[in-house]
Amino acid sequence: MKDSLLWDLSDIATNETFPQLIADTKKRIDKIVTWRKHLSPQMEKKQFVKMLNEIEDLKSVIACIYDYPALKELTDRTDIKAREMKATALDIVIAAEESVRFIDHWLQGKDVVGPEKLNDEQAEVLFSIVPEHKHLLWRSRELALHTLSDVEERIILQKDLQLSEPLLDLRRIIESEQQYKIKLDGEKKTKVIRTQAELSKLTTDANPKNRESAYRVLFKEYEKNLDKYFIIYQAIAKDWSSVANLRGYNEPISMRNRANDLPDELIDLLYSVCSENLGIFHNFFELKANLLKIPKLRRFDLYAPLKDSDKTKYSFAEALDLVIDTFEGFDKDFADKAKRVVAEGHIDSHPSPKKAPGAFCATIHPKITPYVFLNFTGKTRDVFTLAHELGHAVHSLYSSVNPYSGQNPTLPLAETASTFAELLLFDRMMQLVDTETQQKLLMERLADSYATIMRQINFSMFEKEAFALFAKGTNPEDVSSRYYQNLLAHFGDSVDVDQIFSYEWAYIPHFVNSPFYVYAYAFGELLALSLFAMYKDSGEVAVNKLKKILTFGRTAYPIEMLQELDISLQDRDFWMHGFSVINNWQKNVQNIFSHERI
Repeated sequence: MKDSLLWDLSDIATNETFPQLIADTKKRIDKIVTWRKHLSPQMEKKQFVKMLNEIEDLKSVIACIYDYPALKELTDRTDIKAREMKATALDIVIAAEESVRFIDHWLQGKDVVGPEKLNDEQAEVLFSIVPEHKHLLWRSRELALHTLSDVEERIILQKDLQLSEPLLDLRRIIESEQQYKIKLDGEKKTKVIRTQAELSKLTTDANPKNRESAYRVLFKEYEKNLDKYFIIYQAIAKDWSSVANLRGYNEPISMRNRANDLPDELIDLLYSVCSENLGIFHNFFELKANLLKIPKLRRFDLYAPLKDSDKTKYSFAEALDLVIDTFEGFDKDFADKAKRVVAEGHIDSHPSPKKAPGAFCATIHPKITPYVFLNFTGKTRDVFTLAHELGHAVHSLYSSVNPYSGQNPTLPLAETASTFAELLLFDRMMQLVDTETQQKLLMERLADSYATIMRQINFSMFEKEAFALFAKGTNPEDVSSRYYQNLLAHFGDSVDVDQIFSYEWAYIPHFVNSPFYVYAYAFGELLALSLFAMYKDSGEVAVNKLKKILTFGRTAYPIEMLQELDISLQDRDFWMHGFSVINNWQKNVQNIFSHERI
């Protein structure tokens, strides 16, 4: 196998086939519109099935039309042709959504001009014809309680495009114009850094003075523009709250919870369990301070590198072999699905000058094997990223037994296989490496768990408070003060938090891009940890349960799908199992270091 892989997008489309794909899709859209005159509670079964299949086919083709240029552009950001195709794709996406909305509203039981209204009894008859769609069809009717009229929904869509999106663009412009003047320790001249990506590297610098300087110059720029960031955040938050209120949700976060198919009480339980387990990470911070040979960790030191950090290098072939072997040790079918991604040429592995940063897995539709995008440089972290993204791909392949609309799980469940894959790899590597490397792996894993669980939960809890402040009327200083007080409570006596971090809220893009989005990271990580604890306890039984979870996609509510496997998401003890895994890591690393001079 070559050590560097370039993906082949021809399973989605090619530059040559793209124009015809657009033309064919326009015909599909016109065909969907004609179904309006056939809508009736007394529709023939064959007609109803044919209509749903044509809608699903349209959605699958739309995914190809949008994803092909988007993926092309990510591997070459100078590709003008890809940008042109993406603009064309966006127009088609909007047209497709418009064509389906009328039918969606009728299926939801809403009053629409023309056809007879579909009541619950009639809906049950039609929906029972298509068991693979039944959950989502009934979910759509339940969401009708929070759906407005067709005209109102159009207004909200246009408002989002013409008001919310420009506000987000404005924020990006303000952020992109920020420059960071920093004087590094030991250097005479002040350096101008133009990108956050470059500056963020200094927040993990080995020199504590450079770390502090990096954070100070970063948040100083946000302080300078605080009024602007405040106005944008306030506008987005008030808009979100207004729409949530119009749709009849109990509180702003409820709109996100409903989109994630989770009840408010379950998210409250998540907050409570996380708050109860903060002490695990307080101990971790105190240990890290000892390792850094400082009396107490400062927030500036949170991501400081430890001495002799892991410098192991892997070739891509070595990394892939390690990941696949790890999956084989868990389950052959799980591993075979990962191999399929490689065999079909659906991985783009290494960085290049024109390529975008980051890593992700793109699920197109059930008939296409997912694509994995990487920027592999040979570090141990890159091996875990490979396992993570292949885990996503495996998840998609298990859920490909469902129709397009039911393939992708809700956000909180989307990280199940990917995080589980990382945990399998971590467990395997801990068995293969020496004690010194075990120390490094444990410290890195604990740091990652903090960032994914506790940091995100703290963000989410702050969001609720910020929205309450906006509702009453507030100002930038009050928002910053509330954020700072939350940080002090979050870190307790384990970390000193400088006042400059009170402006960090303005730096977090998710607050404005996707309100209340971030708790899903913690939910997914803890769910995977709890399932991993179950796997370590019961072996093959847990393997079969996990694979069953992965096949559901979005064809059942999370609580119901796990109940089928005798797992209760509303049981506090289940979530505590996830923290027991983290607590064991903490104890293991504490034991290792207690036998050494610190």
